[in-house]
Amino acid sequence: VVLFSGVTLLAGDLLLDLGQPSWARALLMSSILAVIPLSLWLLRLAEDLPALVLGLIVTVVDVAAFGELYLITQAAPWVLAPRKIWLAAAIFSVLAGSLLMLVQRSLKRILVLSTMEDFGFLLLGVSSGTKIGMGGAISVAVVHSLAKALLFLSLSTAEADGNLDAKGKGLATLYPMSGAAFVFGIFAVLGVPPTMGFAGRWRLYETASHSGPFVALAFVGASACALIAYVLALTNFWWGPPSADARATREPVLLRGTLLALMLLLLIAGIWPSAVHDLTWRPW
Repeated sequence: VVLFSGVTLLAGDLLLDLGQPSWARALLMSSILAVIPLSLWLLRLAEDLPALVLGLIVTVVDVAAFGELYLITQAAPWVLAPRKIWLAAAIFSVLAGSLLMLVQRSLKRILVLSTMEDFGFLLLGVSSGTKIGMGGAISVAVVHSLAKALLFLSLSTAEADGNLDAKGKGLATLYPMSGAAFVFGIFAVLGVPPTMGFAGRWRLYETASHSGPFVALAFVGASACALIAYVLALTNFWWGPPSADARATREPVLLRGTLLALMLLLLIAGIWPSAVHDLTWRPW
């Protein structure tokens, strides 16, 4: 899927240079939508791949696909026509990802599907063609990469100790720093103030409201489903006393330092967003 996405993006660029806009648009759409089956395919490997590797794959693929889409639409805005097709793809991605999150009982699978939900927001912002939508999408893409790194990192110690299975309970008691990082990562992804995710998410909610009541309802409903899925994950895995047979090692100092640094970065950028504002709103 990754190879297909990369090849079609390159072919789309070539067709743009050759003056074939219709074929270029079709290839661009197919390459972006390849991210969706990639997320579903990764579900089958989620329990076999280490959390760090899984996080690297989903983050790099999504951010790379978004970056390529953004650059192409800036160079050739007509690629976004007709906008209804892109908007439908964004709605499908955000709804499918959030609804599938509700039925998962694996932390890694929930995070994989949340990436699919996040990508729907990114696609909404880029396809809007507006300043506020584009700015929101870029901001959310930055948050996506940092927060997903934080979320997947927070699972690494529990996974190494064998406590990240369906019977895992009370992980926050065993790994307090990882538990705090997981909660903070959820806040950032959902755009809860004062995290860095707030400004970008609410720009995209405004973009959705300008696109019509159905679009706004779809994205707000998807966020509500994602929130419920995250709360269930916290209840089932992180809260409460740990299992009687759970054996935990101390979180490595380097890991705790990295988690703390990512949390501070997401918090400081949310409290003082001027630097991020200048980055996301300046002409590209």
